[in-house]
Amino acid sequence: MMGLRRTQAEAGDVCAKPRGKWLINAHDRLLLGEGNSDNHSLVIPSEKLGIRGAFSRCAVPRSIAPYRDGHLYFHGGASLAEAVVPVLVARLESVVAGKEKFRVELSYKHGAKKITTRLPVIEIAVFTDDLFARELEILLEAHDDKGQVVGEPRPGGEVNAATGTIMLKANQEKPLQVVLKMQADFEGKFTVKALNPKTLAAYASLNLETDYTV
Repeated sequence: MMGLRRTQAEAGDVCAKPRGKWLINAHDRLLLGEGNSDNHSLVIPSEKLGIRGAFSRCAVPRSIAPYRDGHLYFHGGASLAEAVVPVLVARLESVVAGKEKFRVELSYKHGAKKITTRLPVIEIAVFTDDLFARELEILLEAHDDKGQVVGEPRPGGEVNAATGTIMLKANQEKPLQVVLKMQADFEGKFTVKALNPKTLAAYASLNLETDYTV
């Protein structure tokens, strides 16, 4: 790399400093100041290394040896391990975080498609194969065909009174029952949705219709 000699350093090996005015012995294998390259050292403009200061050049040994003697251990310089910066590139997919870990199921009265009360009980079940993903937070809402909210969970029990969200434990033997409070003036078809509270993406949905007798 950069004309460096790949030789093994021996005990007592020292690299002679190149000619010039070296202001700072910044490291066992790095000099800062002014000077030129020679057979022992490679001199590089400091700006190319991103180093700022009252000097214009940096010197590093061409061999695997320090500028100082008496060291049992040293590191640094323009070696591959010291000079190469790894770069990690992440490509984010357009998926809902956590959605791929959980499967959400909504049901009403064993498959019934019409509600006869303004307080229908919706059953919610969550399943996952991920040993570390044991809970899922959802927002349960009923939407009409225009996307307007026409029903929300009644506060209490598992429903957070402050946020309206529900924290569900995965792989439970029985589904969680949540009372949905429908708007008094709404009648017609609607969709119950289990939503991600942050992105509002749907985990699951259930199509129902009102059939009030009164």
